[in-house]
Amino acid sequence: MEMTKVRQAFIPCKQCGRVFRINISDEILQDVEKYPFPLILMHLAKDETKEFHTVIAYIDQNFQCRHVEYLIGKRVFITPYILYNPSLMMLRCNKVVAGDKD
Repeated sequence: MEMTKVRQAFIPCKQCGRVFRINISDEILQDVEKYPFPLILMHLAKDETKEFHTVIAYIDQNFQCRHVEYLIGKRVFITPYILYNPSLMMLRCNKVVAGDKD
């Protein structure tokens, strides 16, 4: 059985001051048409605000984060069109690897 190769990218959140280690599998990379490609990271603040942080990171071919856009405290809306037509949307989620921490 062939093992899926996993690469790592490190994405900073300037609001939290944390850096997230993101695992990117070859399966995800098969759909990448050009570099840098966008990767969206959502997480909950660890402080008392408990607000959501949405980060759009652009990852280059060496898996370095080249640019980051922050949507701090803003909601991300998924339109009903996509919800009712899920076959039109390509959504991938990374699996959490045992021992990973945010």
